Amino acid sequence: MSGNLSVKKERQANLELLRMLSMYMVVVMHLFATGAESLAEADFGGISYFAVWYVDTLCHAADICFILISAYFLVMLPFRLSRLLRLWLMVLFYTVSGLLLSFAFSHTPFSRGNLLYAFFPVTSSAYWFITQYFLLVSISPLLNRLIRSLTKQEHRRAILLLMILFSVIPTFFFWSDSYFSDGFDLPWLVTIYFVGAYIRLHGLSIRRPGLKYFAVALFLTVSRVVLGAAAIRLTGSFHGAGLLYHGGLFYMVMTVCLFGAFQRFEIRNELCAKYINSVASCAIGVYLLHKNRFFPRLAELARLEECGNRFWRIIPRVLSLALVIFVLGVAVEAFRKQLARLYREKELCARLDRKAEALLRRMDSTK
Repeated sequence: MSGNLSVKKERQANLELLRMLSMYMVVVMHLFATGAESLAEADFGGISYFAVWYVDTLCHAADICFILISAYFLVMLPFRLSRLLRLWLMVLFYTVSGLLLSFAFSHTPFSRGNLLYAFFPVTSSAYWFITQYFLLVSISPLLNRLIRSLTKQEHRRAILLLMILFSVIPTFFFWSDSYFSDGFDLPWLVTIYFVGAYIRLHGLSIRRPGLKYFAVALFLTVSRVVLGAAAIRLTGSFHGAGLLYHGGLFYMVMTVCLFGAFQRFEIRNELCAKYINSVASCAIGVYLLHKNRFFPRLAELARLEECGNRFWRIIPRVLSLALVIFVLGVAVEAFRKQLARLYREKELCARLDRKAEALLRRMDSTK
């Protein structure tokens, strides 16, 4: 932990806009998973199948994008213990509030399990992403020290090794994913962290990254159609999802291209940049709200079964509902931030950082 606590994260509106888009894409992806994908199966290989899976594939860059952005900034920042405290308190607000509202309106049974879930959300299965992200931030000082000690060539080799182990092997040898990575675990997040840190330290040079983002998504969608058809011909049933493994090599390439496109995008209007930064700072609330176990089920909200397998009804419904959920999540997080000011969260975190720094200085001076 560095002794310099005056270093601040300077928000970049272009990347904060990407953060907002990523969170919106997460909601879209989760809504598709409630029934759009299975509805599209009825038109396997047809226009509706292709359209639904293409939009869904575009959104699968969301999780990786969020970690890329975090790594891009964290690799240059000193570690602060308060960063973990803020994360814990934020998640705690959503789980406890959700539990209380559920007790009041949904007749949720009072149980020790629900209480443990609500008050210890990071250590439970409340949010898989938050738990893994909490672990990633916890080890970020070690990762940063290691990464900064590497030359550019060594950094590239480290990324290559991590990608082979936790992305390439699970993508092409799908039966081995549980032994390497399933795309939802810490090793995969560490791999993404190394990539994001590389972009920050050594830059990113990709020609026409936006076009390549859409091209890779198109390739992945076609792979699902082609490989799915082959599976049906060979086995009589559809197996697997082509190359759409969550932590797959192609998703990483697609996400880096999307990141590169936004990195080059300039937002010159100061008022617009300020607004984007403000909304983006509340974007995590979108995830914490709609994935709360006490939040109405997305399948019940979407009611996609009414759309049949018609993409011109499925996609607009998903996109519009995702926008409503996004706005609601941002509003709730903005409200939580106002409450945080009342109990002086900022002062509490600053005090914790000062005490942690003092403790480390005493430990360093002890021989």
